[in-house]
This record gives sequence, C-alpha cells and structure tokens, in this order.
Amino acid sequence: MLGLKKTLSRTSILSSKCPDTERPLFQIRFIMVFLMFLADTLGYAMRVNMSISIIAMTNSNGAVNNVRTFDWDPQIQSIILSSFFWG
Repeated sequence: MLGLKKTLSRTSILSSKCPDTERPLFQIRFIMVFLMFLADTLGYAMRVNMSISIIAMTNSNGAVNNVRTFDWDPQIQSIILSSFFWG
C-alpha cells in the first residue's frame, strides 16, 4: 500500500501544473529566431564587405600610396568571393 501511495504522489506531481509559475518574457524559440536572424544579417554584411574590398585590393588606379594591391585575374577573384559559401 505504501508503494502505491508513493507512485500516485509522484505521477500527480509530474502531471500537475503549478499556478504560481509565470512564463518568461521571451520564449526560447523567439530568442533562437532572433539569434538566427542576427547571424544571417552578419553573414550577409561580411559577404558585401568582401565584394567591396576586393575591388580596392585589385584596383591599382585608385590605390593609396604605400598600400599593396594584388594582381589577381578574374578567376582567382571569383574563387576568393566563392570561398564565403564554402563554409
């Protein structure tokens, strides 16, 4: 009889909901969605920065003094730009 009473009290504790608990202000799923949005936005910003900076790195006409420019052909430039998607 004592074992049955312990089992019943355990299941009732597990299945009952406490009315005193409050929900958090933000649920975990909304925090995860915000973090994924932030990561996607930052990744897009990095891709745009690479597209703009590769022009400055290969353009010798508008180069500032004492700044090294690279002699990359379009094939190497496309490999560098596609490396963003490699992971």
